[in-house]
Amino acid sequence: TIANYLPRKPSKVFQTELFEITSHSYKQTLVWDEQKLTVCHIDQTKQLKHEVLHIRAGIKDLNTKKWVQLIKHLQAFNVSGRKVAFLCRNGASFSGLACALCLMIETLDTESCVNVPVIVGSLKLIRPEVIASV
Repeated sequence: TIANYLPRKPSKVFQTELFEITSHSYKQTLVWDEQKLTVCHIDQTKQLKHEVLHIRAGIKDLNTKKWVQLIKHLQAFNVSGRKVAFLCRNGASFSGLACALCLMIETLDTESCVNVPVIVGSLKLIRPEVIASV
């Protein structure tokens, strides 16, 4: 994946014909690797820059404590309503789980109970490939 080619040292650059990716920091924990990047789209007329926090999870099982720890960590960064994208190498299995857990934890943080059909409906709206039929 592209994560294998991202520069880990600060101020190092990875460049393709369309993008230039600059690393600003790299931190490794027991559960994930966290990297702050600037992604610059190289175009003839203008340059679009995006600040990206790339987190590569090393979770390879369904350990609930690790998943909740990761989701809580992501929610701490998402204070200004920015987008969080979950990608998984083997299709939608773990990214779908992360998406569902994120919705459930957000619901539990704001409400006293979880309505499973509402979460399933929200998940189907966001990631239809995770739930084929409701």
